[in-house]
Amino acid sequence: MVEWRLQLNGALALYKGGAPFRLRTHQQALLLARLAAHSHGIDRGETALLLWPEAGRANALAYLRRATMELRRVGLPVEADRERLWLDETLISTDLDVADQARVLKDIEHPIAHEIRGMVIRRSYGSQQAKPADQSTIVRSQSEAILAVIAETLIREHPEVALDLLNRHGLDLVLTSSLEPLLDILLRALAASDRLTVNRVGVTRLAGWVAILLTRYSLAERLLTQAEEGCRVLKEDGLRARLLGMLAFLNMERRDWPAALRLALRAIEAADVSDDADAIAAVHNNAAGIQWHLLQFDEAAKNYAIAYDAATVWGQRHSVLGNATLIWGLYGVPVHKTFEPTDFRDTAVGAAVGSEGIGQVGYGIGTGNAYYAALGCRRLLKHGGQGLERYFCVALDLAAVTFARFGHPYEAAACVRICSRYRYRVGHARSPAEKLSIRRHVRTPLFGKEVAAIVEEIDSSDAAICAARVVRRIDARFGPALDSGT
Repeated sequence: MVEWRLQLNGALALYKGGAPFRLRTHQQALLLARLAAHSHGIDRGETALLLWPEAGRANALAYLRRATMELRRVGLPVEADRERLWLDETLISTDLDVADQARVLKDIEHPIAHEIRGMVIRRSYGSQQAKPADQSTIVRSQSEAILAVIAETLIREHPEVALDLLNRHGLDLVLTSSLEPLLDILLRALAASDRLTVNRVGVTRLAGWVAILLTRYSLAERLLTQAEEGCRVLKEDGLRARLLGMLAFLNMERRDWPAALRLALRAIEAADVSDDADAIAAVHNNAAGIQWHLLQFDEAAKNYAIAYDAATVWGQRHSVLGNATLIWGLYGVPVHKTFEPTDFRDTAVGAAVGSEGIGQVGYGIGTGNAYYAALGCRRLLKHGGQGLERYFCVALDLAAVTFARFGHPYEAAACVRICSRYRYRVGHARSPAEKLSIRRHVRTPLFGKEVAAIVEEIDSSDAAICAARVVRRIDARFGPALDSGT
């Protein structure tokens, strides 16, 4: 008789002999869920970094060993070798075979939950392919299945064409697609052809970026390193510099500040000898972002100036302006150039929403203009609430500063409290500069009945719901400014 049953459809729950069984930590439950989803086992290193992304590889592996030991101690059938972990499926059952992709791991926003949902979506593609072809109604999920078949056929029969299309249109796909299925397609395309080309390097870079967004940092590092090595062989110096910059960004997201700064400076060296203006703009912008997080404001301002002058397209200048305006507004740092109201474009999409939003917040805080500060916060909250929890953390902290700057201290303190919890959950500790910003602007005690009441009103484990509630609070507090547009 199977003693253990793991429920993934709906709320994550574990049962022993039919009775609910509670594991000691959330990470143990997610580890068990990932083991259940991968019948052939899971990689130790990748899993450790998914569960404890900020701990560093050695500490994360130690935590994984302890979690595995505790699961075994209560009788769960976890098997292991030096590289992998797996479950003895004769001793535990799951409901994954009948899982509904809309309900899998309900209310859990974590890379492992996103990964398992993506697996359910891909499986649904396969099951729909087996259905009779004469169905009279084609629902959206069936249309997606047809597109998936087309993609698979193109990758299998014309891999070089697939790589070319993905390289040329990758950014559009990132802005419009679900990231887990997109990453799966990118990896399949890379596996279909081993010929080293610029397109292959470009798709590898894109896959690395998507892996960063999904916080699959071990995979991202592997992909970006492969792409950087390919650039060396192909002598694509500008692209290599950008990849070094992306590796720097990856380490910043991991909060490995020494590695991030070291790679950022290497990227600048590579770009400055490449004679590639766009690469120069990208890596100086990236380095400046790392530097100001480390309170190196003068160095950051210099690099933003270099990036702005080197940029050849509006999107790059827009990104630099947004970042520079933020540090000017929050910290009073003199910078080369900041956003002006005429620079804002309400039609911005994708990454431009982020740069425009932080620019609006910086401009509003720096000039005392509640309209732009509130407008920027609204945009960032809506953008970050769409499954990008680390960006949502940034948006919450900026909302806290905005509330505090314009006389709403209890809302500010509530946002700080909620953001601290989210940051702990996703392993995204505040940088030295982010801590300084909170200390400088939010001086209301974080506890007290007024703050607790607001936290209870707007908090939610679902980032999208929480974002919508904070936006409503912004609308309530800043309605007159938003209505007047000034």
